[in-house]
Amino acid sequence: MRVYVAGAEGFLGARAVEALRAAGHELCALPAAAEAVAVLADARAGSLEEASRLLVAGTARLLDGLASGVKRIVVAAAADAYGEGPAECVACGHVRPENRHVDAGAPWDPRCPRCEGALQPVAVREEERFQVATPLAALRISREELVRSFGRLRGIETVSLRFPCLYGAGATDGVFASIVSELRAGRAPILTEDGLQTRDFLDVRDAARAVCVALGHPRAAGQVFNAGTGKFTRVLDLARLVAASLGVPGDFRPSGRLRPGDARHIALEPRMFQYATGWRPAIGLAAGVEEALGREKAPAAP
Repeated sequence: MRVYVAGAEGFLGARAVEALRAAGHELCALPAAAEAVAVLADARAGSLEEASRLLVAGTARLLDGLASGVKRIVVAAAADAYGEGPAECVACGHVRPENRHVDAGAPWDPRCPRCEGALQPVAVREEERFQVATPLAALRISREELVRSFGRLRGIETVSLRFPCLYGAGATDGVFASIVSELRAGRAPILTEDGLQTRDFLDVRDAARAVCVALGHPRAAGQVFNAGTGKFTRVLDLARLVAASLGVPGDFRPSGRLRPGDARHIALEPRMFQYATGWRPAIGLAAGVEEALGREKAPAAP
């Protein structure tokens, strides 16, 4: 299959290109020659105008230039669309805490919105409502909806893949990259809140495989899938894994502050994607971190 990858130079895009080639697909330099398209470019927090240009205007320009022979478009989305994840309350059952206020402080964990009781986080499913907490999340949702509506209008199959926190070799953004950078520089990473907030971490190679599956599997057509692990990992535990792989002391400092827009607990329930296509994460977090870092030892602090 001839595939064009938008964002081929990015963290996920570069790995997707490798996976597609390994699977025998032909990579196209121009979208007009493609039979399928993967929209994988992403933006960092910063200038909203720049992020909008990349995520929305850039995607609109890509769609305008597609040839009539395109049969499927896969678009990458992110877990931040969901905001604070769902939870179970002993008294009230399944509930959805609201996003935390920007001035929120300790205690960090949300309480039940009905009875104020303690909550047990559960992985979010695709049908859960969005709780958009940041402008960047809103732009990512806009791109996803743009692609899906374009596909419906033109009779092109679309697949949305919502990814959690990606990590791996070459990561330059996100919590994994930040921790690695600080430890390699001989500094103690500062973890927001108390470091006990949880995330779903997916190896970028598993994410690249998900893109390949979504491009070719017949049961993926027209679907929205969570492509995560469904597992909650504390940021502090990720930092400890990184420190152990680098062979440096695991000294971490909690900031005692909430980063505006951050969820306390979020993981993506992947069973719908697994059931439809057979895709499953193949790389565990500990092995993935060690492989990503290549057992490289950080320089000693001066």
